[in-house]
Amino acid sequence: GDWTAGRPAEWLPRFASTASIAIRLAAARHTSRSNELLAATAHAFARKLTQLSGDRTLYQCIVDTAAQMTDARLAGLSMYQPQEGALAMAATYGYPSESVGHVRIVPGSGIIGGVFASKKPLLVRDTARVPGLTPRSRRYQTGSFMAVPIMANENALGVVTLADRKDGRPFTRNNLTAVRIISTLSSLALVRE
Repeated sequence: GDWTAGRPAEWLPRFASTASIAIRLAAARHTSRSNELLAATAHAFARKLTQLSGDRTLYQCIVDTAAQMTDARLAGLSMYQPQEGALAMAATYGYPSESVGHVRIVPGSGIIGGVFASKKPLLVRDTARVPGLTPRSRRYQTGSFMAVPIMANENALGVVTLADRKDGRPFTRNNLTAVRIISTLSSLALVRE
């Protein structure tokens, strides 16, 4: 029949309005649940940090938590070594740290060195769409990654990097927010240590 006249024409706009409200409400509930989960995870992480001692244990906790919060398949934590004037991989998630333990990153060079020097986080949804980035390595399943500096006052202490969300989707701004919270809480524990 003709939905532009008569009873359907009266009913359809009201139905669309009601459906729109229901969809917005569902989205608001999802956001609320996500925020509650983020707050609970941050609280648990902060409590755990107060119980840890030793650099290696702390480093591993930071990288494990960041990877789990973002559902990343791969993650790493590079820490600045003042005596070497470079960043060194301090902990990894999803691959053995021995494979990158020898690598030194000069501040300002490459992605990790650039994030460390700029003190600004980097979220890349697809490396293929960013001019100047080299094509992704075969060890990565997706072209999305994040690199977030760990800051203490005005000083960068290190960089958390995450790659390959397990669901194959790109990292989101919400993922970036979660890692920034982890890095802020981490800086307090790192300075204490």
